[in-house]
Amino acid sequence: MKRLLLGCGTIQKELEDVIEQNGLCDLDVIWLESGLHAVPNDLKKELQKHIDEAENYDEVILGYGLCGNALLDITATHCDVLYPATDDCISAFMCENCRAAELRRDSYFLSRGWLTMKTSDSLIEQFNKVMEQYDEETAQEILEMMYGNYKRIVYLKVEDEIAPEDLALAKQRAEDMKFAFEIEPATIKLYEKLILGDETYPGVARLKKGETLDLWHFKQKG
Repeated sequence: MKRLLLGCGTIQKELEDVIEQNGLCDLDVIWLESGLHAVPNDLKKELQKHIDEAENYDEVILGYGLCGNALLDITATHCDVLYPATDDCISAFMCENCRAAELRRDSYFLSRGWLTMKTSDSLIEQFNKVMEQYDEETAQEILEMMYGNYKRIVYLKVEDEIAPEDLALAKQRAEDMKFAFEIEPATIKLYEKLILGDETYPGVARLKKGETLDLWHFKQKG
């Protein structure tokens, strides 16, 4: 079976772990720019373009959740499409964490992939730009408006051991932004089951050829 993964650059490192750990050397992958999340309609168009071009594949796998409704109206053009029936990658990483709903109220999340993400729309990049452009008092007022609801940075630990350089960088981000810092257990199991095509695992869902995604598709197995 010829399969194509459309993967988000934000979680590229985590998805690469799944591919490597399962020896999926025959899986074709296209990595999409992380910044596409800033405009969900642009992300939708880019995903649909690649799905439309996948004429020679038996199955397309989407490494995306609903992501700001970017997946609504996506159509399985030439073959079935597998997707995670979750709100986003945070929901996927925390699918086995009972604190997920609580933490999402006031936390900014990081993972190994997010730490290396280069995109101007990330909260950390916005923080850096404000600090560079304004005096300290003005910068603090602007930053309070930008992320006043956040209280902490939470590192989602999907790896067995956090690399010392990643841990140091995550802690430095929290210190710079005057946030508390926490580490929460997370998992790449949903992405693993998705890429392996295991539809018995909660959250792994299939869009049949010719069908179009709507909100019902995300509620049926989420």
